[in-house]
Amino acid sequence: GAPREPLPVATGHRSRLPSLHLLSAADSAVPAHSSEAVAARFEEAQVYRHDKGHALPCRAGDVDALLGFIMRHLTPAAAATAPRPDQPSAGARADARAAGARPGAEA
Repeated sequence: GAPREPLPVATGHRSRLPSLHLLSAADSAVPAHSSEAVAARFEEAQVYRHDKGHALPCRAGDVDALLGFIMRHLTPAAAATAPRPDQPSAGARADARAAGARPGAEA
């Protein structure tokens, strides 16, 4: 359901809600500094940086990070095994290997 506490951006207080903020230096619609300011309004904000601009990152490592965040907040058992956005996952390592294997490929 909807959060029971007011949104932190509207009230100026720091929220205890779990939050994941996707930031990209290549985002021309929402500058990274604006997203960082929103993330600062959450007590335990996690920030995931990517290079896809104003788009949802979708490489294997990106998906692992997004799913990991969701899984950590579903159940205690899932939290113990879920990848963290700030740690390379198996998918991220596979992305890096694939990019290294093809000259000129995006990392």
